[in-house]
Amino acid sequence: MYTARLGCGVYLTPLMRIALDHAAMDDNGHMFIFLCNALTGHYTVGNTSDKEPPFQDGTTLLRYDSTVDDMSSPTKFAVFSDGQVLVRYLIELSTISTGIFKLLS
Repeated sequence: MYTARLGCGVYLTPLMRIALDHAAMDDNGHMFIFLCNALTGHYTVGNTSDKEPPFQDGTTLLRYDSTVDDMSSPTKFAVFSDGQVLVRYLIELSTISTGIFKLLS
C-alpha cells in the first residue's frame, strides 16, 4: 500500500520503475502513466504531516517549493500546487509478461 510520506501533494518521479510500482492496472491489463514537466524549485525532505511545503527558515515566510524523499539523491518529489506540473503525454502500457511492458500510445 502506498502512503503519503512526503506530504499531501502531487507525487512525481523521474524513474519509470518507481512510476510503474505505483500505477494500477485496469481490467484490460493496461497501465497509464503521465509524462510531465514539473517545477520542483528549492526542496527539502518531506513529512507525512505536510499539507504544504515547510518554511525555509524561521525568520521569513518563504516556503520550499517541493519536498523529496532524499536530499542527496532524490527519486520522489511532491509538489503542492497544480501550477507546478504540466502534463505533456499520457503513456499507455500493456503487460507482455511479468515485468515486461509494451508501449501502446
